[in-house]
Amino acid sequence: MQNTPLLNRTFPPFAKELEMWLKNRNYRVLVSPQGGSILGLWWQEHCILGPARMVRVGKELKARGETHWCYPNFGTVNPEVRPEYQQPKHGFLRHTLLNITHYSDNLAQFEAPSFSRNGLLKSGPFVDIALSSRGVWASLCAKNNGLEELPILPASHPYFAVPEGRGLEVKMGTEVLVAIYGAAAWGVNAKACVVERTGPVSVKLFGIGTVDLGLPDNCTHIVLWSDSPFDYVCVEPIFGTPGSYGTKEGRWLKPGEETKCEVQFLFTPA
Repeated sequence: MQNTPLLNRTFPPFAKELEMWLKNRNYRVLVSPQGGSILGLWWQEHCILGPARMVRVGKELKARGETHWCYPNFGTVNPEVRPEYQQPKHGFLRHTLLNITHYSDNLAQFEAPSFSRNGLLKSGPFVDIALSSRGVWASLCAKNNGLEELPILPASHPYFAVPEGRGLEVKMGTEVLVAIYGAAAWGVNAKACVVERTGPVSVKLFGIGTVDLGLPDNCTHIVLWSDSPFDYVCVEPIFGTPGSYGTKEGRWLKPGEETKCEVQFLFTPA
């Protein structure tokens, strides 16, 4: 599951809008206009995020490996939330084909189509993915162009590839949150673990390097999850309190208000 077959594929010129690569000397990033998602991030020959693929989980085939934005909500919406605010798990954005507003070797920018709810026109969010010499920077910007407040609970949902036969370690400051060594996995399973963010977050890929997550102050929580911890671990920055979408305790965008969420994946080789 740790191979990189996409690196060996070639595409005709007309397919570049479907297979969009950001690249420099050391990095290759495959991005998609569906949700403005990252389908894979490689440093040299090593996979850091992804790759997106279908895997068998129990008796079902499920999509895994795609680093996407959860918008407007993270997780499953409480059924008691008002019907007009109900959304699929992790929101509609990751299933939406976005407009490509810019594409180059080091930057891809997308804009979601406008949508209407209850007769009120609202603009969709903007998604940027930028590549530098240190790694990848991803951002989501949304504005409420409607006439009433809207609930919002954005999140980033990255899949970190566990180096085969080596392992992975997730830290917050000096505290180890997840550790995978050989055949042993600690701190992560198929039940999501919510952690309040109290310090810097890093992911060490043994024998390859360390990813420092550059996170702004409005990232308040981290969710740790994996249903296959020897293949991938999700370290998910949440911009609000999980479970609060659509409730009076949750985040609401006022008419005309904007919000911006950013995650930097800054890589230091071992």
